Amino acid sequence: MSARKLSSLKRRSNMIFMDLLALFSWGTTSAPPQVVIDLSKVPVTVDKQHYVNFKPVLAAGINKTAHSYLGFSGTVPPATLIDWNKNIVNIWKQKLQITNVSPATKQSVFRATYSYTSRPAEVMTVSSHINQLNWHLKMINYSINWSELCADSRIKQCASFKRTAMSIDGNMLTAYSMTELMPYQIGRQNYEMMNLYMRNAGRNYLDTIPSLGDPLLSMGRYQFTSYAVGHDKDGPRSANKIARYAPGFGIPQSVIALRGLSSDRAAYYFSVYNIGSLYRAMSDKQVQIYDQYCRGKEPLTEYIATAHHNPTIAKRNMLRWIDGKCKKPLAAYQTGDLKLYTKKTSINYAEVLKRT
Repeated sequence: MSARKLSSLKRRSNMIFMDLLALFSWGTTSAPPQVVIDLSKVPVTVDKQHYVNFKPVLAAGINKTAHSYLGFSGTVPPATLIDWNKNIVNIWKQKLQITNVSPATKQSVFRATYSYTSRPAEVMTVSSHINQLNWHLKMINYSINWSELCADSRIKQCASFKRTAMSIDGNMLTAYSMTELMPYQIGRQNYEMMNLYMRNAGRNYLDTIPSLGDPLLSMGRYQFTSYAVGHDKDGPRSANKIARYAPGFGIPQSVIALRGLSSDRAAYYFSVYNIGSLYRAMSDKQVQIYDQYCRGKEPLTEYIATAHHNPTIAKRNMLRWIDGKCKKPLAAYQTGDLKLYTKKTSINYAEVLKRT
């Protein structure tokens, strides 16, 4: 290597080192270094600052907001200027302030925020997203090797399982995502707020939202963590296990890379995984009861939403519901905070059906 090239390489290495110093600041004590993450240095390459019309939200009865992803709290105005890039950075700043926030979160925060600030907003209505998702689910269902999936998963009643899994549609997954991300107990309010984000900040804005209720790297429209989506030394996680049976429709090996329809694919695969777990727990008689008395999109939507939150308890309550021949609503068998999840999912699903 020539002296000139060697000198150039050294200069580039020094520049990279200085850039890293600009992003991270270390203490000088003998204690373990405390990393200070300065999100003000996240580059913004696509401007997303514009006025937002809140009239549909106001008409739905949302006059004040305390916790939102709007960048403000208090009285909701008819319209106001919002900088969505600034908002996503501030939300991740809140995430970093959570006690014992995970190392994975700290490592991923720049990638997460920059993935939004560097790309155009994927603006669309909730309805157009659902239409897009329905077509996508049809292609996925066609590609899945159901017989191999059943054999490997020890699911005996494969025909019933396949029928149940393939009944999941865009309305159901959207209601499920609204339960995870939207804060209200009124379906219209959740729908209008989600529609506002999708039409103004873009679908990719919601895909970048971190969970502010836990220290894990959890984010997106479905608030996935690495317990559901990912791949480590122990192998693929639940959603990734199902994705192996759908050639051409894989999902990333980390929640940090979920975007757009890959988020919905992960939600579908995670739902299929939990449905498979339910079928493994059912006796032949219970499967027969389910097929005869219990089929329906609303209770299935409630199950996949509650199983996302607490799969063990959700499955137990679902089996109790089936044993009762589903004469009562599934909500009557829910316990603890799954009662709230079920109710919220029910009103969200009803509202989505009204709009599509």
